[in-house]
Amino acid sequence: MTVIEAPEEVLIKRDAARQRPLRFPIAPPSLEHDAVAPVKHAPALNAPSLAQFYQRAYTLVDAKTGGKAADVQRLVTFLAVGGSASLLNLACVWSFDRLLHPTGGITVFLVLATATEISLLANFLLNDRFTFHTMVGKHRTFWQRGARFHGPAMVGFGLTLLISNLAHHLAHLTLTISQATAILIVTMVNFLMHRHWTYRAANPARAV
Repeated sequence: MTVIEAPEEVLIKRDAARQRPLRFPIAPPSLEHDAVAPVKHAPALNAPSLAQFYQRAYTLVDAKTGGKAADVQRLVTFLAVGGSASLLNLACVWSFDRLLHPTGGITVFLVLATATEISLLANFLLNDRFTFHTMVGKHRTFWQRGARFHGPAMVGFGLTLLISNLAHHLAHLTLTISQATAILIVTMVNFLMHRHWTYRAANPARAV
């Protein structure tokens, strides 16, 4: 038997259905419209940088030498600069020899003197910029430091000749070993002279 509801009852049930709370008030997220959350990766372990490696080495040397890491650094830089200046000297002599073909005593002396001065200027510029830059003060100008730099160089040149000749004639060493011994000794003498004379702190009463 079929029950026929009145139109008023149908309207009442329809309104009640509309007012009934939904079982799922919030729709599930759609994969098509919602952005996918980025996947967080664990931070990668960065390798020690050059600055960190240098700082560790500096600290180690400072501890081993009793706080003399700055002087050790200056000595290493001084040796590197001196080696490059020596190569420049040889390159200049080779170039002048190929271009000018010096034969007489005067021309040979001028070629050697010019090559020596060029390498000496390069030596000064690099040492002034890198080796002793922390010791450069306002009490001496660039030209004063350059003039003072030539003093130990001339002393070193004379010492090299003296030590080399003494080692060869008195100790009966070969010329090569004699020259190498002289270079090692004079290199340390030059470094100490530049460290304690060329770039020494100025006298409070008078800057020389």
